[in-house]
Amino acid sequence: MVEIEEKDGKKYIDGEEILLEIEYDLLGRIFALLFRMFGILIGFFFFLMFQNYIVKITSMIVILFFIVDFLGIFLFERLILTNDKVCLRYKYFIKSKFFSYKSVRVTKSNGTIFGGGSISFYNKEKKHLNIFEKIDMLCVSNETIKQLKKYLINKKILKGDEYEWIN
Repeated sequence: MVEIEEKDGKKYIDGEEILLEIEYDLLGRIFALLFRMFGILIGFFFFLMFQNYIVKITSMIVILFFIVDFLGIFLFERLILTNDKVCLRYKYFIKSKFFSYKSVRVTKSNGTIFGGGSISFYNKEKKHLNIFEKIDMLCVSNETIKQLKKYLINKKILKGDEYEWIN
């Protein structure tokens, strides 16, 4: 894992200056984790209360979705943006992800009033399932989201309709 270095009052990762660093707010993280736990409990309720196989399969899929989402929020450490790269850092056993701007595609999903939405980073070069390559916007302040949007527009990562983010 690449460590963050400090020189002359500036932070560096992998020899590049960190221009923007995003971490989850503690209160937002707790609220998002509680929401995911509530989703897991609802899924278990439907799984145990109904005998229909379609309901059982659907509730298992919902439980799996909320568990993966819970882990993604729980293990997320920070999003680091440098001049040429995006770095998603996670705690413990998930490898940190590095993307160069040439290979990254950023999409934003607007959530419901309870979901909060998310910002996903896709690697254009590799076609794979990206479970842990997103950040939940429920855990991040609106000011931080505006800074991220401005930064991605300046780097010409966002184009077209993607400029129309709703915060």
